[in-house]
Amino acid sequence: MAEKAIYFSSYNEIEKRASFNSEQEISPDNFKSLVGMYRFDENVICQVRTKKGICHQKHKNGWLGITNDGVEALIGGHCASEYFKADNSFRLEKKRVESEIERRLAVEKLRGYIFGEKDYPNEVACLRTNLISARKILDSFYKSFPNSVLRFIDDAQRNQNWIINVDVGTEIQRTIKKDGEEEVITFYEWTPDTIGRLKPIIPTRDIISLINKVKELAESYGEVCAQNIDDIKTPKLKKYVERLSEKEDYATLYDKYKA
Repeated sequence: MAEKAIYFSSYNEIEKRASFNSEQEISPDNFKSLVGMYRFDENVICQVRTKKGICHQKHKNGWLGITNDGVEALIGGHCASEYFKADNSFRLEKKRVESEIERRLAVEKLRGYIFGEKDYPNEVACLRTNLISARKILDSFYKSFPNSVLRFIDDAQRNQNWIINVDVGTEIQRTIKKDGEEEVITFYEWTPDTIGRLKPIIPTRDIISLINKVKELAESYGEVCAQNIDDIKTPKLKKYVERLSEKEDYATLYDKYKA
Protein backbone atom coordinates (compact mmCIF):
# COMPACT_ATOMS: atom_id res chain seq x y z
CA MET A 1 0.00 0.00 0.00
CA ALA A 2 1.34 3.44 -0.95
CA GLU A 3 2.48 5.84 1.75
CA LYS A 4 0.31 8.83 2.54
CA ALA A 5 0.62 11.47 -0.15
CA ILE A 6 2.96 14.40 0.50
CA TYR A 7 2.56 17.99 -0.59
CA PHE A 8 5.88 19.67 -1.45
CA SER A 9 6.20 23.45 -1.54
CA SER A 10 9.97 23.61 -2.07
CA TYR A 11 12.36 21.71 -4.33
CA ASN A 12 14.73 21.33 -1.39
CA GLU A 13 12.17 19.07 0.31
CA ILE A 14 12.38 16.66 -2.63
CA GLU A 15 16.09 17.06 -3.35
CA LYS A 16 17.10 15.83 0.11
CA ARG A 17 15.02 12.64 -0.12
CA ALA A 18 17.20 9.52 -0.21
CA SER A 19 15.24 7.92 -3.07
CA PHE A 20 15.23 10.99 -5.31
CA ASN A 21 17.60 11.15 -8.27
CA SER A 22 17.64 14.25 -10.48
CA GLU A 23 19.15 12.15 -13.31
CA GLN A 24 16.48 9.46 -13.23
CA GLU A 25 14.15 9.09 -16.21
CA ILE A 26 10.48 8.29 -15.72
CA SER A 27 7.75 7.31 -18.18
CA PRO A 28 4.53 5.27 -18.25
CA ASP A 29 6.70 2.22 -18.97
CA ASN A 30 8.58 2.33 -15.66
CA PHE A 31 6.05 4.20 -13.53
CA LYS A 32 5.02 2.50 -10.28
CA SER A 33 3.29 5.06 -8.04
CA LEU A 34 3.25 8.66 -6.80
CA VAL A 35 4.82 10.08 -3.66
CA GLY A 36 2.87 13.31 -3.88
CA MET A 37 2.46 16.60 -5.70
CA TYR A 38 4.48 19.81 -5.73
CA ARG A 39 3.84 23.51 -6.24
CA PHE A 40 7.05 25.57 -6.33
CA ASP A 41 7.94 29.22 -6.69
CA GLU A 42 11.13 28.21 -8.47
CA ASN A 43 11.52 26.37 -11.79
CA VAL A 44 12.62 22.73 -11.84
CA ILE A 45 13.49 20.33 -14.66
CA CYS A 46 11.00 17.70 -15.81
CA GLN A 47 12.44 14.15 -15.88
CA VAL A 48 9.84 12.50 -18.12
CA ARG A 49 11.13 10.44 -21.04
CA THR A 50 9.08 10.83 -24.22
CA LYS A 51 9.53 9.41 -27.71
CA LYS A 52 11.58 12.51 -28.48
CA GLY A 53 13.86 12.06 -25.48
CA ILE A 54 14.00 13.52 -21.97
CA CYS A 55 11.63 16.47 -21.54
CA HIS A 56 13.98 18.76 -19.55
CA GLN A 57 11.38 21.54 -19.67
CA LYS A 58 11.34 23.97 -16.76
CA HIS A 59 8.14 24.01 -14.72
CA LYS A 60 6.83 24.74 -11.21
CA ASN A 61 3.94 22.31 -10.72
CA GLY A 62 3.84 18.56 -11.02
CA TRP A 63 4.10 15.16 -9.38
CA LEU A 64 6.87 13.22 -7.64
CA GLY A 65 6.76 9.71 -9.08
CA ILE A 66 8.45 6.42 -8.23
CA THR A 67 9.83 4.04 -10.85
CA ASN A 68 9.62 0.25 -10.69
CA ASP A 69 13.19 0.35 -9.33
CA GLY A 70 12.10 2.54 -6.40
CA VAL A 71 13.79 5.72 -7.65
CA GLU A 72 11.93 9.04 -7.40
CA ALA A 73 11.72 11.55 -10.27
CA LEU A 74 9.82 14.69 -11.25
CA ILE A 75 6.80 14.50 -13.55
CA GLY A 76 5.96 17.98 -14.81
CA GLY A 77 2.30 18.96 -14.94
CA HIS A 78 2.28 19.28 -18.74
CA CYS A 79 3.94 15.91 -19.29
CA ALA A 80 1.59 14.30 -16.78
CA SER A 81 -1.37 15.46 -18.89
CA GLU A 82 0.31 14.77 -22.21
CA TYR A 83 2.06 11.41 -21.71
CA PHE A 84 0.50 9.81 -18.62
CA LYS A 85 -3.19 10.52 -19.31
CA ALA A 86 -3.73 7.07 -20.84
CA ASP A 87 -1.96 5.27 -17.99
CA ASN A 88 -4.63 3.87 -15.67
CA SER A 89 -2.28 3.35 -12.72
CA PHE A 90 -1.14 6.99 -12.94
CA ARG A 91 -4.74 8.24 -13.08
CA LEU A 92 -5.65 6.23 -9.98
CA GLU A 93 -2.54 7.43 -8.14
CA LYS A 94 -3.19 11.03 -9.13
CA LYS A 95 -6.74 10.79 -7.82
CA ARG A 96 -5.49 9.24 -4.56
CA VAL A 97 -2.83 11.89 -4.02
CA GLU A 98 -5.19 14.77 -4.76
CA SER A 99 -7.82 13.35 -2.42
CA GLU A 100 -5.39 12.72 0.44
CA ILE A 101 -3.68 16.11 0.18
CA GLU A 102 -6.97 17.94 -0.19
CA ARG A 103 -8.26 16.28 2.98
CA ARG A 104 -5.06 16.82 4.95
CA LEU A 105 -4.93 20.51 4.08
CA ALA A 106 -8.59 20.88 5.07
CA VAL A 107 -7.98 19.10 8.39
CA GLU A 108 -4.97 21.32 9.12
CA LYS A 109 -7.00 24.41 8.30
CA LEU A 110 -9.87 23.33 10.52
CA ARG A 111 -7.57 22.43 13.40
CA GLY A 112 -6.03 25.87 13.03
CA TYR A 113 -9.42 27.48 13.61
CA ILE A 114 -10.00 25.36 16.73
CA PHE A 115 -6.55 25.00 18.26
CA GLY A 116 -4.66 27.89 16.66
CA GLU A 117 -3.17 30.90 18.41
CA LYS A 118 -6.12 33.10 17.50
CA ASP A 119 -9.27 32.82 19.62
CA TYR A 120 -11.71 32.17 16.79
CA PRO A 121 -14.97 32.11 18.82
CA ASN A 122 -14.00 35.28 20.67
CA GLU A 123 -13.21 37.07 17.40
CA VAL A 124 -16.59 36.03 15.99
CA ALA A 125 -18.38 37.19 19.15
CA CYS A 126 -16.59 40.57 19.05
CA LEU A 127 -17.41 40.99 15.38
CA ARG A 128 -21.11 40.32 16.03
CA THR A 129 -21.13 42.75 18.97
CA ASN A 130 -19.53 45.45 16.81
CA LEU A 131 -22.05 44.86 14.04
CA ILE A 132 -24.99 45.12 16.44
CA SER A 133 -23.57 48.42 17.73
CA ALA A 134 -23.16 49.63 14.16
CA ARG A 135 -26.79 48.79 13.45
CA LYS A 136 -27.96 50.83 16.45
CA ILE A 137 -25.91 53.81 15.30
CA LEU A 138 -27.28 53.44 11.78
CA ASP A 139 -30.86 53.29 13.06
CA SER A 140 -30.35 56.53 15.01
CA PHE A 141 -28.75 58.09 11.95
CA TYR A 142 -31.75 57.30 9.74
CA LYS A 143 -34.22 58.56 12.34
CA SER A 144 -32.57 62.00 12.27
CA PHE A 145 -33.68 62.70 8.68
CA PRO A 146 -37.02 63.81 7.24
CA ASN A 147 -38.83 61.55 4.78
CA SER A 148 -37.64 63.52 1.75
CA VAL A 149 -34.00 62.83 2.62
CA LEU A 150 -34.74 59.18 3.40
CA ARG A 151 -36.33 58.81 -0.03
CA PHE A 152 -33.19 60.22 -1.65
CA ILE A 153 -31.00 57.81 0.35
CA ASP A 154 -33.21 54.84 -0.56
CA ASP A 155 -33.09 55.73 -4.27
CA ALA A 156 -29.33 56.23 -4.11
CA GLN A 157 -28.83 52.83 -2.45
CA ARG A 158 -30.96 51.04 -5.03
CA ASN A 159 -29.41 52.81 -8.03
CA GLN A 160 -25.89 53.22 -6.60
CA ASN A 161 -26.03 56.86 -7.58
CA TRP A 162 -24.90 59.24 -4.84
CA ILE A 163 -24.58 62.37 -6.96
CA ILE A 164 -26.39 65.35 -5.43
CA ASN A 165 -28.15 67.56 -7.94
CA VAL A 166 -30.01 70.80 -7.17
CA ASP A 167 -32.05 73.09 -9.36
CA VAL A 168 -30.41 76.51 -9.59
CA GLY A 169 -32.73 79.39 -10.37
CA THR A 170 -31.69 82.42 -12.44
CA GLU A 171 -33.79 85.55 -12.08
CA ILE A 172 -34.85 86.95 -15.43
CA GLN A 173 -36.69 90.20 -16.08
CA ARG A 174 -38.50 91.01 -19.27
CA THR A 175 -40.49 93.99 -20.46
CA ILE A 176 -43.80 93.24 -22.05
CA LYS A 177 -46.67 95.36 -23.28
CA LYS A 178 -49.95 94.91 -21.55
CA ASP A 179 -53.00 96.96 -22.45
CA GLY A 180 -50.75 99.25 -24.43
CA GLU A 181 -48.42 99.86 -21.53
CA GLU A 182 -44.99 98.44 -20.80
CA GLU A 183 -44.72 96.19 -17.80
CA VAL A 184 -41.66 94.50 -16.31
CA ILE A 185 -42.19 90.93 -15.27
CA THR A 186 -39.82 88.76 -13.26
CA PHE A 187 -39.51 84.97 -13.51
CA TYR A 188 -36.94 82.27 -12.76
CA GLU A 189 -35.28 79.86 -15.13
CA TRP A 190 -34.26 76.62 -13.42
CA THR A 191 -31.33 74.46 -14.50
CA PRO A 192 -29.95 71.33 -12.80
CA ASP A 193 -26.52 71.60 -11.22
CA THR A 194 -24.34 68.96 -9.52
CA ILE A 195 -22.96 70.13 -6.19
CA GLY A 196 -21.14 66.97 -5.16
CA ARG A 197 -21.26 63.28 -4.41
CA LEU A 198 -22.46 61.87 -1.10
CA LYS A 199 -20.45 59.14 0.59
CA PRO A 200 -22.46 55.88 0.24
CA ILE A 201 -24.59 55.02 3.26
CA ILE A 202 -25.05 51.37 4.24
CA PRO A 203 -28.58 49.97 3.99
CA THR A 204 -29.82 48.63 7.33
CA ARG A 205 -30.70 45.35 5.62
CA ASP A 206 -27.03 44.79 4.74
CA ILE A 207 -25.99 45.13 8.38
CA ILE A 208 -28.79 42.79 9.51
CA SER A 209 -27.77 40.23 6.88
CA LEU A 210 -24.15 40.37 8.03
CA ILE A 211 -25.16 39.98 11.69
CA ASN A 212 -27.08 36.81 10.79
CA LYS A 213 -24.16 35.42 8.80
CA VAL A 214 -21.77 35.98 11.69
CA LYS A 215 -24.25 34.24 14.00
CA GLU A 216 -24.22 31.26 11.62
CA LEU A 217 -20.41 31.23 11.81
CA ALA A 218 -20.60 30.74 15.57
CA GLU A 219 -23.10 27.91 15.07
CA SER A 220 -20.86 26.20 12.50
CA TYR A 221 -17.88 26.49 14.84
CA GLY A 222 -19.92 24.85 17.59
CA GLU A 223 -20.88 22.01 15.25
CA VAL A 224 -17.23 21.35 14.39
CA CYS A 225 -16.12 21.38 18.02
CA ALA A 226 -18.81 18.82 18.88
CA GLN A 227 -17.30 16.32 16.42
CA ASN A 228 -14.09 14.39 15.97
CA ILE A 229 -12.46 16.08 12.97
CA ASP A 230 -10.94 12.80 11.79
CA ASP A 231 -14.44 11.31 11.50
CA ILE A 232 -15.83 14.10 9.30
CA LYS A 233 -16.14 13.14 5.63
CA THR A 234 -14.04 15.18 3.22
CA PRO A 235 -16.91 17.00 1.41
CA LYS A 236 -18.39 18.15 4.73
CA LEU A 237 -14.91 18.97 6.01
CA LYS A 238 -14.30 21.28 3.05
CA LYS A 239 -17.65 22.99 3.60
CA TYR A 240 -16.75 23.68 7.23
CA VAL A 241 -13.39 25.15 6.19
CA GLU A 242 -15.01 27.31 3.54
CA ARG A 243 -17.67 28.41 6.02
CA LEU A 244 -15.31 29.32 8.86
CA SER A 245 -12.91 31.10 6.52
CA GLU A 246 -15.67 33.60 5.71
CA LYS A 247 -14.98 35.36 9.01
CA GLU A 248 -12.17 37.37 7.40
CA ASP A 249 -14.49 38.50 4.61
CA TYR A 250 -17.11 39.59 7.13
CA ALA A 251 -14.51 41.45 9.20
CA THR A 252 -13.36 43.25 6.05
CA LEU A 253 -16.94 44.23 5.28
CA TYR A 254 -17.38 45.57 8.80
CA ASP A 255 -14.21 47.68 8.44
CA LYS A 256 -15.60 49.02 5.17
CA TYR A 257 -18.93 49.86 6.80
CA LYS A 258 -17.41 51.72 9.72
CA ALA A 259 -14.98 53.71 7.56
